[in-house]
Amino acid sequence: MQLELYFQLLNPLVFAMFAIGFLCVHTIRPNMAARTIAASYAMGTLAFILDIAFQSSQAIPVRVLVGALYAITAALLSAGLCLHFRQRAPWRLLAAMVLVHVVIYASLYVQGFLWWRSFAANVGCGTIFLVGLMSFPRRGLTLPEKMLFGVHAFSCFQCFTRPVMVAALTAGPLTAENHNEDLFIVTLHLAVGAFAVLTGMLLTVILVREVLEDLQSHSQTDELTGVSNRRGFDSRLTAWLSEEEHLEVGIILADLDRFKRINDTYGHNAGDDVLIAFGKVLQTYTGPGRVVARLGGEEFVLALSNVPMSEVKGIAETLRNTMAAKTFNFAGEDVSVTASFGVAQLDRKENPRNALARADDALYLAKRQGRNRTRCQADLAVHRLTKAKDTMKSSASHQKAKAKQKTSKTA
Repeated sequence: MQLELYFQLLNPLVFAMFAIGFLCVHTIRPNMAARTIAASYAMGTLAFILDIAFQSSQAIPVRVLVGALYAITAALLSAGLCLHFRQRAPWRLLAAMVLVHVVIYASLYVQGFLWWRSFAANVGCGTIFLVGLMSFPRRGLTLPEKMLFGVHAFSCFQCFTRPVMVAALTAGPLTAENHNEDLFIVTLHLAVGAFAVLTGMLLTVILVREVLEDLQSHSQTDELTGVSNRRGFDSRLTAWLSEEEHLEVGIILADLDRFKRINDTYGHNAGDDVLIAFGKVLQTYTGPGRVVARLGGEEFVLALSNVPMSEVKGIAETLRNTMAAKTFNFAGEDVSVTASFGVAQLDRKENPRNALARADDALYLAKRQGRNRTRCQADLAVHRLTKAKDTMKSSASHQKAKAKQKTSKTA
């Protein structure tokens, strides 16, 4: 008898562990779905404990209470699934279903219809489970979510078929005694517990995976502007280059002009507003094969895969004009903030740092030439050539002047 009691306590123990686990997931990353599923397993723990404690009791209030707790467990699980997949739960519908279930179960218990009572208990919970099953989307499920769908669908199926199987395969008429002692019925009880544990394991995998993905996303996102940070930018760029060997990427490096003056004059909150606005301007060109990142301070980068260089420079010009047209109101004063842009192209199999360095050189050429303008790597070549010509002219003029001076002295 003692061994049987220990065996029966396995279900509430496992349910309690899952409840604590889901609560921990919610603590790490506040999640209404995780909290609701934790409540479901906690309610299941309480139902199992009361069921074991009063299994020999036929007192109607106790048995109805246990039946109600099992129904609430099913309702909370369905609500958790709805919150996970649909971001909302039909609380009123589930509450009404639990109420109807309890009323029917209690009335059958009073009348002493054991099989019909068992039928109502199983079919009622199965119907409540169907609400959660209907929340699964038809497409886009991950492998664990597909497995969870299969397990939950089977749980619904066994709720509807279990009373029929009990009536057909139980030796002799169904009584309170053989309902607890018949090997087939005990096996069904264990199957229900096993599928509840499997459901908990799959939900744990799904929710923990979401937490890890969320943490990774936060580690690669700039908190102020919502765009990627340097780590996120490098990660995306590396992924692109590894997926497509001959990929060409346009790099637009941008830096706000005289940003320190904004902070010094109007305060850091004003500076933050400008950074956020600039990030939103750059994000108008995000999409598949594109990424915006804040590299640090007031410097941002936009990378565009498989976009012609002429179009990349045009995008940079559009962004520059958009930012220049914006007006900020700081301390009752309308303020315009401009930005300078440097454009370069990441050639095939080139180290991304080299392309960023060229974009940086083009950016600072724009700064030296007056700010609020766009310069590309071709402009760098023209500038260097012009500078070299000017140097040569200056050197030639200097040599000519020296020669003339020398001739005049000789004369």
